[in-house]
Amino acid sequence: RIFIAIILGISSLGIYQGILKDYQKNRIIAFINPDESSEGIGFNVNQARIAIGSGQIWGKGFGNGTQSKRDFLPEHQTDFIFASFAEEFGLIGSLFLLFLYSVILIRGLVISIDNLEDSFLSMILIGIVMKILLEIFVNIGTNTGLIPATGIPLPLVSAGGTITVVTLFALGVIQSIINRSNSKKSSNIIDNY
Repeated sequence: RIFIAIILGISSLGIYQGILKDYQKNRIIAFINPDESSEGIGFNVNQARIAIGSGQIWGKGFGNGTQSKRDFLPEHQTDFIFASFAEEFGLIGSLFLLFLYSVILIRGLVISIDNLEDSFLSMILIGIVMKILLEIFVNIGTNTGLIPATGIPLPLVSAGGTITVVTLFALGVIQSIINRSNSKKSSNIIDNY
């Protein structure tokens, strides 16, 4: 076990030194010690945390977020949209947004369980649910400082055409599978009579 740990440590050092670019190294440094460089590489995440905290319970109201409107929070319309949302709508609004996401995700998983007889459709549904879940986790994790900063937007909330089109397409596939399974169920009921 110690030998494996040494090999992994040496290989990760080699990756860090040889493969990663400077901005990627800076993100890792900012993730490990964000307070050390509040004006430098950890500025974005620190401002996101300030924005989330300043929203408190009820938020400042739609369009009244000081961190995002005064450009203290960079990329507040895409990468740090959750921090901007939490500042304007507070803890209650953030929990409501997470509740809406959980409804979509749980509904997708329930439909995949209902379609277990068709493993291909079930796997498509699980893939779509995992895609949306990963995007939510990465965006919110970046905004709260749980993971290093990345450029993953929040589905159906962030400004940007590609993520919205892809997410709506994925939800359309889920709806198509729902319609297909409902038509199968109705035809089975008719056949039984």
